[in-house]
Amino acid sequence: MVKEKQQLLAKHGITIWRFHHYIHRLTPDTVSYGVAKKANWLPYYKAGEVVHTIPSVSLKELVRYLKSTLGIAHLRVIGDPERSCTRVALLPGAWGGPRQIGIVEREKPDVLIVGEVSEWETAEYIRDARLLGRDISLIILGHSLSEEPGMEYFVDWLQPKLPKIKITHIPSNDPFTWM
Repeated sequence: MVKEKQQLLAKHGITIWRFHHYIHRLTPDTVSYGVAKKANWLPYYKAGEVVHTIPSVSLKELVRYLKSTLGIAHLRVIGDPERSCTRVALLPGAWGGPRQIGIVEREKPDVLIVGEVSEWETAEYIRDARLLGRDISLIILGHSLSEEPGMEYFVDWLQPKLPKIKITHIPSNDPFTWM
């Protein structure tokens, strides 16, 4: 597969620069910033922080809003649909269960919004916390889909630095078919 991709790139004179992991080190983190921007949450976004205070909204409305603004057809959710959400922990991509759970324990958000989870870690932690009386919710956007807004924003960030080179974002889209 690698050889075929290399031949295709050479044939069309395409260069791919994989900069993905480094962009998390920019200030602000380009992926989180891109999600906040696309969700119209920049007034509530604080660079370097993962918990942001948004106007109060029910979990059901928050899910509807994120589906609409981020253009994601399906979200996975744990929580009471009528639960009021104000403090959101925004962790797009793959932060890993221990970091996700650590943020929930330290920051006590109303809802944890993530790209992906290890179901046996974060999802089960949220379910257990709810069974023990903790009013916490979880929204799973999908890894690729949660990082897409950051990749889109990165073009805006990079283009002025390389004005003579055409920079294009090619969406990866949802890798899954929902049946």
